[in-house]
Amino acid sequence: MRSEEAVREGVASKTLSPPLEGSAPERAPTPAAPDEARPAPMPAAIPPQASPALMPTGSPSQAGSTSPTAVPPQARPISSQKAAPAQAGQVRTPGTEPASGRAERPVTVSAGDRTPRQGALPASDRTPQQDALSASERTDGQDARSTSERTNRPVAPSTSGGASRRVPMPGNDRTGRPNAATIAGKSKRVGLGLRLGEAGTAFLFLLPSLVIFAAFWFYPLAASIVLSLHLTDPRGRMTAFVGLENFRTVLTDPYFLESLKTTALFTLFTVPPTIGLALLAAFFTHVIRRGKGAVRWMFALPMAFSVGTASVVWGLLFNPSVGLLNALLGRFGLGPVFWLSEPGWALFSVSLVTVWLGFGFAYVVLLGGMATIPVEIEESARLDGAGLGTRFFRIVLPLVSPQLFFLAVVSVIGALQAFGQIHLLTQGGPMNATNVYVYNLYLEAFRNYRFGTASAMALLLFGLVLGLTLLQFRRLERRVHYR
Repeated sequence: MRSEEAVREGVASKTLSPPLEGSAPERAPTPAAPDEARPAPMPAAIPPQASPALMPTGSPSQAGSTSPTAVPPQARPISSQKAAPAQAGQVRTPGTEPASGRAERPVTVSAGDRTPRQGALPASDRTPQQDALSASERTDGQDARSTSERTNRPVAPSTSGGASRRVPMPGNDRTGRPNAATIAGKSKRVGLGLRLGEAGTAFLFLLPSLVIFAAFWFYPLAASIVLSLHLTDPRGRMTAFVGLENFRTVLTDPYFLESLKTTALFTLFTVPPTIGLALLAAFFTHVIRRGKGAVRWMFALPMAFSVGTASVVWGLLFNPSVGLLNALLGRFGLGPVFWLSEPGWALFSVSLVTVWLGFGFAYVVLLGGMATIPVEIEESARLDGAGLGTRFFRIVLPLVSPQLFFLAVVSVIGALQAFGQIHLLTQGGPMNATNVYVYNLYLEAFRNYRFGTASAMALLLFGLVLGLTLLQFRRLERRVHYR
């Protein structure tokens, strides 16, 4: 009966006391049932093995007592009935009502005993110690590194007791990382340094070639431009400035116009035969199956001879008395031919030497172009019944057009600049029959000692070669089939 009276008095005092802070609202007490209908009350004491963290705040276990006897509410002051403030890392959880109708006092749950359903504390109720978990309590998804370790930037301590804040460095954003402008500036500086380094390395590799070009090309070109505007003495020293007078003198000179005509004929006698014969020889070597090595060696042999050596050898062949060519003609009953001393044969003879000199180079270039033709194309054409002529004009000729275009440009430039074989065989004669443009320029400079006029002729030759090359690129390159 004493415990029943204590329970009733506790309920009465609970209804009169103000609601606890942070606890759930209490419901009105249920009217007491008669003594004979009331079930036996539950023991009010908490077993000793229960966790202290689940005991009501202010219970005897928190005061150091281990007695299982419950202390009536009226036995302690009303101020002690209020829940103690939660310690660090603890939360207040609303209790559930027991069967007796009395609301259970709020209990505190530590951070380690917190369940997922209980959730985290709101930001307003967290303390600075609760705001930052220690490294041992963080999960795998949390970054265990501190702010100073993540950003490598100094961290200023908070004066309000809260979390530390980062100190942004110049050029960094609020997170301590470099901003876009800083990254772009560093990238530009690095890229500029790499470009300067590569340009310096390329210049060092090009320096020997630039020195050679400057000594043997750029300086003579500049000197020719200067000399073409002056009159000179026999020693080549400039005596008077005449402007474009030297160019007018050259263009009105009859020997200049005759040399242009001779150069055009010489080009016509040398360029087409060289390329045509080399094309036929290369195709013959391409289609034969036996003896390719010997044939290649025989056709490429002229490349081993220099202009001087070939001119001396062909001079012996052209000798009207003991030359091999006239000896062969005598076998057939033909009289001797003055190859180099007759005006009608001199240009032809020099052109023949030039064709032989250029044949080896053209043959090698064309044979290399034919070697790149896919075998499947030729095999399919042969299986379809295509003959040699059809394969040559329909397959080989279009596929070696890049090599033909290259040879056309190079051969024309070489014909316009021909000098060595003419100087060694005919020296421009007889009767100026082989006086081509470059040999006429040589006579003007080193026989007549008019360096101003010769410089004007050199500049006109440069313009002529440049113009013909551009014309070939404009007219012929469009017909080239590049694979």
